[in-house]
Amino acid sequence: MDRRQILKFYARISQGDHRALLGVDAEADFDTIRSAYYEMCRQWHPDQFTHRDLDPSLRERIGAIFTAIVHAYRALRAENRGEDSPDLDTIPPQAAVGDAIEHRSGNELFLEGLRAFRCGQLAQARQWLERALTVEPNNPTYVNFAATVTQRLEKPGGNGESAEHHYQAGCRAMARKDPVAAANAFNLAAQLDPMNPAYRQAFLDARQHARRTLSVQWLAQARNAEKRRNRGDALRCYQKAVQYGVSEATVYARMGELFWKLQKDGRAALKYTRRAAQMQPQDPRIRRALIDLYEALNMPINAQREMSKSPT
Repeated sequence: MDRRQILKFYARISQGDHRALLGVDAEADFDTIRSAYYEMCRQWHPDQFTHRDLDPSLRERIGAIFTAIVHAYRALRAENRGEDSPDLDTIPPQAAVGDAIEHRSGNELFLEGLRAFRCGQLAQARQWLERALTVEPNNPTYVNFAATVTQRLEKPGGNGESAEHHYQAGCRAMARKDPVAAANAFNLAAQLDPMNPAYRQAFLDARQHARRTLSVQWLAQARNAEKRRNRGDALRCYQKAVQYGVSEATVYARMGELFWKLQKDGRAALKYTRRAAQMQPQDPRIRRALIDLYEALNMPINAQREMSKSPT
């Protein structure tokens, strides 16, 4: 990433188009947006530029770019969830590029570092704190906090890898649409640096996406097992699909049927068949299955009650 590329991308911030900033078109679904976001994070995270010889104004622009990327994603995520857009105060404000550093007080520089730290921008936080210390070299608050940030930047994992290494691995996994691997990597990052809110939020987002992916995969395996007439495997896969969030009434009804036919487990069969009937109370096939199950379990009163609910 050279100076020209940095300045060119920085110029896009003022356009205010969140999708254009993330490089996706107006019709892109949220999965595409998420993948683009993590790829952009991988490219523009300030820690990626830690060891590069860049002048302070470029580093400030990089920080502003990363801030804009995070805000664009949060705004689009809120839109996808039907929520209000996030407050800009929840992420670091864009640095006033061109402000002379020597004209800023130590406290102003410290607060910039604190905001960067709260967003997980550890390398940028350290740079701000180092600047604060040039103004007030003996301020104990600045000295102690700078030491904390440096310690977290250099904190190794059990295999010698840093939390930031796992975070970047998670970003790469999300970019290649592998949310399961991403969730594992983000979780490691969050465990190594539990006070970093960016790592925690990345883990929660990836875990939610991973659960949807796994539920679809287990449901597909269950249906393949059904085609092979391997009902035992099908039941196991249906259970996994439900564990990861599948909420189709027909899946629950089929699980109830298999629990009864394969294991004669009346309690489990009732649990899932009742749940299916609650999810789709007007489905006559599910209602009939529940009535038949009550009769098989010698529960005539329950069976009669369900018959009275059946549509005429």
